[in-house]
Amino acid sequence: ERIVRDVAVNVKAGQTAISLHSEDVLRYGAKGIAPDEERVMNLFRHVTAVKGIERIGTSHISLASVYHEPELLSAISELCYSVLDRDWMGAQTGIETGSGRLIAKHMRGKAAPSPPEKWHEIVTHAFGILDDNNWFNAATMINGLPGETADDVIKSIELIEDLKGTSSIIVPLNFV
Repeated sequence: ERIVRDVAVNVKAGQTAISLHSEDVLRYGAKGIAPDEERVMNLFRHVTAVKGIERIGTSHISLASVYHEPELLSAISELCYSVLDRDWMGAQTGIETGSGRLIAKHMRGKAAPSPPEKWHEIVTHAFGILDDNNWFNAATMINGLPGETADDVIKSIELIEDLKGTSSIIVPLNFV
C-alpha cells in the first residue's frame, strides 16, 4: 500500500516512469531466499494499475532468482507489456566474475540455492531467460577481486564470450 501511495504521488507530480528499487525485485516480500511469486505479482499488478503509469523499471535483479524462477520473470513481463503497452524492460544485474571459485570465496550466496560452482550456467541461462523476455541487462563485472588468478580472468573472459548476442551492456569495475 505504501509503494502504491508513493507511485501515485509521483504520478500526480508528472512522473510516468517508475523504478522499483530493490537488491532483487524478484525477492520482494520473500521470507528467505525463494521468491514469493504471489507477493511479487501483486506488487506489479497494483503498480501497473496506478492511473498514469507508462513504464515500470526495476533497479536490480538477481541472476540466480531469474535462473531459478523463470516463470515469475515471464509473468511480470507479460503483465507489464500488456497493461503498459511496452515491449521491453530492464534491470541492473551483478555478474561480478566468471569464476565459480571466486563466487564461492567472496559471495557464496550469489548463486543460492545452487552451489557457486554452477555460476557460469546460472549467468548464461539467466541472460537467455531475460533476453527471451525482452529485458535489457546493465551488468557489472569486478576486475581484481582478492585472490584473482589468471585462470579466474580466463573464466570471466569465457563467460563474457558466451553472453555475446544478448541485449546487454557489461561494465567492468575495478576492485578498489
